[in-house]
Amino acid sequence: MAKELFNQTLKSIIGNTDRISVGVPGQTGCDNVYFSDFKDNVRPNDQDTFENSDLDGSFELTITHSRNTSYVKATLYDGSNIEQLTAGIFSIVDADNVKFSMGGAITGTWTYILEYF
Repeated sequence: MAKELFNQTLKSIIGNTDRISVGVPGQTGCDNVYFSDFKDNVRPNDQDTFENSDLDGSFELTITHSRNTSYVKATLYDGSNIEQLTAGIFSIVDADNVKFSMGGAITGTWTYILEYF
């Protein structure tokens, strides 16, 4: 008879504080880890800051990530650490480059996070 690991309704969205069980073949039992820790170790990401002086003459910031993927999610925080929408600002140039088109001068130090799939 097959063993049942748990008897719960499957979730459609996993939060960072949810826990998941992981193990390797031959291991008795499993290890519980927070999803945020699992995600940080499985899905690579880059984080960096930039200022107005880093933008080119068209107020754009091109980032070379060299990950050979066109599946990139961007998160952007302004100089006051408030998350900004990336629709219309973020674009994928090719499999190794992405771009933020800011549309004008920015104030303060901004932060971006790129997640690769």
